[in-house]
Amino acid sequence: MKGNNQKASDKEEQQDEKAGAVNQIKKRYGFSSSSNGVELRTAEMENTAKSFLSMAKQVLQNAEQDKRS
Repeated sequence: MKGNNQKASDKEEQQDEKAGAVNQIKKRYGFSSSSNGVELRTAEMENTAKSFLSMAKQVLQNAEQDKRS
């Protein structure tokens, strides 16, 4: 049993090392931390959705005007 626990512990340590290396690379090249990245992506998606909504409303208005003409 101790062998299995040791293997699991080794895997966790390797994953921690990989995560640390990834975070160092992100910091070096200016990538934001994961929580900031999520917030930025969420804001970007919200803006895109708002733009799409306004464009869809405009298309609908134009289609309604064309029907009346």
